[in-house]
Amino acid sequence: VVKEIGSSAFANNDKITSITFPETLVEIASGAFCACDGLTEVVIPDTVTVLGSNAFSDCSKLVSISTGNGITEISKRAFYSCKSLKNVTIGSNVTIIGEEAFAESKAIKSIVIPDSVTEIAQYAFYRCHALDTVKIGSGVKTIRKQTFGECYALDEFVIPDNIEVIEPKAFDGISVDKLIIGKGVRDIGDAFITCETLKTVVIDEENP
Repeated sequence: VVKEIGSSAFANNDKITSITFPETLVEIASGAFCACDGLTEVVIPDTVTVLGSNAFSDCSKLVSISTGNGITEISKRAFYSCKSLKNVTIGSNVTIIGEEAFAESKAIKSIVIPDSVTEIAQYAFYRCHALDTVKIGSGVKTIRKQTFGECYALDEFVIPDNIEVIEPKAFDGISVDKLIIGKGVRDIGDAFITCETLKTVVIDEENP
């Protein structure tokens, strides 16, 4: 009975094109499928509760991933630099999206962060150049440093009412045209200092 796929177990194998995980699986350890360049789709079963750092990083042909509903943390660099990644489904029990979790995955166009997520680490979506639509769930309170830095396709961004703090350089270098700030925001660092295309800022009238 396979319960764990160990660290770097299948790393750098470009012959693997698909994976069928057993329903007994509990953990995918760090780097388990790192740089598996033939892999195009990953569906993680709900039995998996641990997804290690760099688990699927640098999988250059990976197009679609679903994290399942057992995982609570998408670890650091779990899907880092997956250049072809377009379709991302984050499970409903994820609470933490780790540092650089999806950074440099330049084909992602949209992301929906479920209400279960309470922490998005810095650089989580850094340099996701195609990202043009982001929906942040109700559990997140802070947008960290460089979370959406250099996401050039973001031309409008709605910061929901649950966000209280926007850290410096959170949106560094994006090409946003319109910014809508919810009523919950209390602290904005130099988050938009390099957003040279920004023309319109709308602050909720209930924001004190």
